[in-house]
Amino acid sequence: MTKLGTLLFASTLLFSSCQRSGGCGCEVDDPYAKGKGDLKVSSNIVQPGTRVAGEVWEASDAIGIFALNEGQALGATNYATNAKYTTASAGNSVAFTSVADGINLPSTGNIDLVAYYPYKEGVTTELAFDASDQSKPALIDLLYSNNQKGLNKQNEKANLVFSHALTLVEFNITTEEGLAINDGTIALKDALIDGKMALATGAITTGTKTATPSVKVKSVGTNKYKGMMILPPQALAGKEVTFTLDGKTHTAPLKIAQTQSGLKYTVEATYKKDKNQEETKLVIVEGATISPWKEGGNNGDVIVIGGEEAPVVPPTPQPEPNPGADTEPQPEPQPSEAKPLFPGANFDDFEAFKASLNDHGLNALASQVDGGKTGKALHITGKPKGNDYIFNTTAQAGGPTSGKTISFYLKGTSKKSISMNVITTDNTTFAYNLDAVGEKGHVVGPDDGNIVLQPNAPKESKGKKIPANSYTQGGIDTKGQWIKITLNIEGKSLATTGDLFAFKVGGKVDVDLMIDDFTIE
Repeated sequence: MTKLGTLLFASTLLFSSCQRSGGCGCEVDDPYAKGKGDLKVSSNIVQPGTRVAGEVWEASDAIGIFALNEGQALGATNYATNAKYTTASAGNSVAFTSVADGINLPSTGNIDLVAYYPYKEGVTTELAFDASDQSKPALIDLLYSNNQKGLNKQNEKANLVFSHALTLVEFNITTEEGLAINDGTIALKDALIDGKMALATGAITTGTKTATPSVKVKSVGTNKYKGMMILPPQALAGKEVTFTLDGKTHTAPLKIAQTQSGLKYTVEATYKKDKNQEETKLVIVEGATISPWKEGGNNGDVIVIGGEEAPVVPPTPQPEPNPGADTEPQPEPQPSEAKPLFPGANFDDFEAFKASLNDHGLNALASQVDGGKTGKALHITGKPKGNDYIFNTTAQAGGPTSGKTISFYLKGTSKKSISMNVITTDNTTFAYNLDAVGEKGHVVGPDDGNIVLQPNAPKESKGKKIPANSYTQGGIDTKGQWIKITLNIEGKSLATTGDLFAFKVGGKVDVDLMIDDFTIE
């Protein structure tokens, strides 16, 4: 087979703020117009603004791509191994071209793709990293993609969806009015900084090397400053963080528990003068927020450090022990925060959503529309020939593996009800069936609130276990309102490979439904 040369990687990346200086005002040529290859690859990182500080691609950024014969595991017999592709220019929309011979689609059969960033020569099955130097965060912001399957001569367009492999710790500092930070650093003592990423799965193994990584404090607005640190997953509770602000040092322990891949953990801090207006103190409000990196855990209570002595906070009163009680008093449950169930789960980033689907793709009855619960939504309209899958998402590297509930919003009408599938690690498919909504089922009032569904275990049919989906006659009518549907998944370990979640509608009837905001918590 003649080598055609270059595999082209066209990337449309959306970033929210604080782009790298310089930018790119130039136009990028259409790489497909130059006849450089037959495999066409586009990409987006999961959700807008997910690279550190909303950075764009820089000139000479490089990724590595592995091509595998369909269904083959990454290893010693790849179709192509660690092919290097590099940007010619900087910007949000850029083209990646190969340095040497590119990868061509096979004349027969299909291939799957695995890609990672940043490129490293000689990589075969795993990528080693060291996060001790935080001066160029993009170079340690490991990205991973394995969503693209089944490419061939007739299906040459791929859309790689990248997700983060490490952890982001973001320190946000708010200063008192009239108090500026001209020079500042943040250092984390004895942090684990090395490890390896398995290229077959994107899984991170944290190493044993420790250091005190340091990041600069940058102004991001009036009285607002930020420092961001990328680290492998680890327990940060008790680790000492030091803020050096205009020559004054303030130290406190973190209370963040075990961090996870792809999650962002936020520490809020307030920098102010003390009552004598001579010294300064730092008030750290430790907590976690939902972010484009997905939300992390809870970092604990408020810590006051530096300046005048921190006030003593009296302990929270506890109930007196009851000798006759069978059990000890239990702590109040802490609220959790919802995160997207799959890429593009609010349907605003439609390409990310479609790239998360299995080989069957999106049903022709479904399309992206305006007017969602928030932003855009998925609209399902028409008359399906049977009890049809509308979509089936696949498990993503760094995606959710457990939770208590899956929720989404529903609006519209259907002559039959709907059903959802949740797949677990042992490849068991649990069905969640929504009974009729409206006059003949769940009553929709002025404020319907939430309909909670319980799982139905698979049923036996001819010696096989099949999902217990059902589609109730009487259908759905939400009376023009958005209603919330919640699936109870407590105690289930979600699939980490293959199919994860499916949405189905009843067949041979008119359907006009909108769905939006699929989350897990």
